[in-house]
Amino acid sequence: MTPSRTPTPSERSTATRNQNAFRRKLFDRDGVVSLIGKVRDGSSPRPPPGTIYFSTALLQGAHIIPFSANSHPELRNALSMFAGQSVEMLLTGSQINDPSNGLLLDVLTHEAFGRFTIGIECRDNTYRLRKLYADRDLPEMLARHHDGEQLLFGCKSHLVHSPSELLCNVHLAIGHVLRESNASQMITAILADEEEFNSGNTDGDYWQITGASYLERKLRGLASSSYSDLYDRGEEETLVNDGWMSPDTYERYCTEKFESR
Repeated sequence: MTPSRTPTPSERSTATRNQNAFRRKLFDRDGVVSLIGKVRDGSSPRPPPGTIYFSTALLQGAHIIPFSANSHPELRNALSMFAGQSVEMLLTGSQINDPSNGLLLDVLTHEAFGRFTIGIECRDNTYRLRKLYADRDLPEMLARHHDGEQLLFGCKSHLVHSPSELLCNVHLAIGHVLRESNASQMITAILADEEEFNSGNTDGDYWQITGASYLERKLRGLASSSYSDLYDRGEEETLVNDGWMSPDTYERYCTEKFESR
């Protein structure tokens, strides 16, 4: 393994500026209350009277797809496999910090999202919260939401990009596969380190080399084993109906599976 390297002061400063700018764009889009969890940001002015929220905490700018994807082509390839189309243009350069790859979340909800215990489904420009685990396994504030609840992004400004439909559905697809394979805890630590790295608090090479490589390998292995299990049980259509893969990817998979038998 390549030895880890502590970020330089310049790298820390740049990462902090980028993260702060990312967070400000999300506030510009959604206001100071998180749509998931209904938590008011404690560092911002109070919202207008009548705004509904249940608690106050520091909100974070959370990436839908980890920041490390920007510099890890193997991870982007693995994510494209889930999507059935390339995610390259959405996750490289400045696009990784675009609001289309971002959500405002409190720390506990951010952790739950990073563990794939919740996700966001987007169909026909409508966003819905999806719970992949029972309420008893989720933070208390998430129990206030019901599965399938509509999320209205852009309540403050429609000029800022809404979350990418593709990235939301890819994240949700990964969550389905991890739940089916009982492997969600195996990558919790990797994804929880996202913001630590992005703010310059974690050794850069650890996340970029170890974390992203591990996630990429795990995605490929989980996809292969989970898809095969469903196919063997005669439930392969579930892959498409539940949004785990695109119809084109499903067709290619079934052709390859048939030819290998």
